[in-house]
Amino acid sequence: MTWIRSRTGLPAGGTTLVIGEPGCGKTILGLQILASALARGKAVSS
Repeated sequence: MTWIRSRTGLPAGGTTLVIGEPGCGKTILGLQILASALARGKAVSS
């Protein structure tokens, strides 16, 4: 397993693939990113 750490967050305007075993937190990560974008007033699409 490889861990990637970034001081600046995910790349803007790009696509990031998050993979992992069931229960490792992929959905929680996605929800945190969504909530953060909404809190900053960014438009989000489904």
